[in-house]
Amino acid sequence: GTPVVDSIRIENNNFGDGTTTTGSAIIFGSPDSCTYTNVNLSHNHYYLVNYGIKLGSGSLLGSGYVSISDEHFWHGRGDSIEINTHNLVFPVSVIGNTIDNSSSTNPISPSNNNGYCIGMNGGQDVTIVGNIIKGCNLEAMSIQGTSVNVLVASNEITQSVDAECFRFPGTQAG
Repeated sequence: GTPVVDSIRIENNNFGDGTTTTGSAIIFGSPDSCTYTNVNLSHNHYYLVNYGIKLGSGSLLGSGYVSISDEHFWHGRGDSIEINTHNLVFPVSVIGNTIDNSSSTNPISPSNNNGYCIGMNGGQDVTIVGNIIKGCNLEAMSIQGTSVNVLVASNEITQSVDAECFRFPGTQAG
């Protein structure tokens, strides 16, 4: 059957040791669909991980909310925060996170990030506010698919390698 993630909190953890690139840190629903209710991720630290947070590479279903706040990412190889869904019917908040892929602080290799810093595909009632983003090779924020009622405000984005800081539905890179 479909896996269920119900009222989960992941807080105050360190993923990766900062000296070598490690696997992905938190993945829900990949490759299968998963049912989510009330997912809280906060105050975690991610050092040189392939993917930081990846929720549902298929469809996210259920009711409740997803809250990703006060997370700190250093030099991920893929997406730092990626939420992929086509049926999400509850609020998602991505607030007050720090993503630093800048070459000046990268201990392994400058510009090794090959993912989005924040990606949202198909969300409803999405809030992306107060995030600090440095040094993305792809879009700093990618809002795609059928995302509805999206607020992007008060984010600080610097050193984006790609010509785009944002990609919104119906647009292409370049």
